[in-house]
Amino acid sequence: MALQRSAYKLAQDIRRTQEMAIAAKECAPCGNTIPPRYGLYIAEPSSVSSSIFADIDNNGFYFSSDKTVETTIFESGVSYLDVSGNCANPMPNPSGLRRIHITFIPPDPITVLNVGWSPNTTTCSEITITLRFGGAGGPTKSVKINNAGMVEIQ
Repeated sequence: MALQRSAYKLAQDIRRTQEMAIAAKECAPCGNTIPPRYGLYIAEPSSVSSSIFADIDNNGFYFSSDKTVETTIFESGVSYLDVSGNCANPMPNPSGLRRIHITFIPPDPITVLNVGWSPNTTTCSEITITLRFGGAGGPTKSVKINNAGMVEIQ
């Protein structure tokens, strides 16, 4: 149940980030200004959290100049395992450290899916984020998002 709840929470956070961009929501940590875009960031395999951020520098990646709006901790025993996708270039560093940056540019919003870390990144038309419960061989659940902004739990 923890794995399923974490996958649904991740999908909900992606949708909420998208809604923040559409609504041009003011960012309290940014001095109540409206950022150029909002995004969701997951750091690396074995991470146990995701962060909604205001992309202050409007580059599509979470950097120190950006502001964290909210961090969600996955339930106990659940961690980010992997990301796969339909990407412009091969996924960077297949052995690990695949950082995920999902950003939404208002007003449409335009969905940008970047995997990696600058300058070693690839832009994807679709990504699947896999969460795992427990150690190696534990059950998994996936959240898929495409560049049209559609989110699906698998």
